[in-house]
Amino acid sequence: MLFFFFVFVLFRCKLLLLLLLIIMRHSLRNFFTGSSQVPNFPEFVFVGLVDDVQTNYYDSNTQRVVPKQDWMENATADEAGYWDRQTQIAQNPADLQSRH
Repeated sequence: MLFFFFVFVLFRCKLLLLLLLIIMRHSLRNFFTGSSQVPNFPEFVFVGLVDDVQTNYYDSNTQRVVPKQDWMENATADEAGYWDRQTQIAQNPADLQSRH
């Protein structure tokens, strides 16, 4: 009888985990925009979104990737140099093409 109880609990846990995985789907989108000869507008802009919420931003005028959400900054706080690496990636968009 105890065996069936554990099987029932295990089944319910797997079902709950599966349900959580289905519910917790997210989307990641990156937008790259290039322009030329537009006054007062950067030649290159990169915007990252998670679930349609802007998470980071880079443009060729500032030349720096910056977080746009507090939770994004907090999530990367333990990773030294994260924003520097993201800036290097954004400054070399051709590298992104060769990676995928």
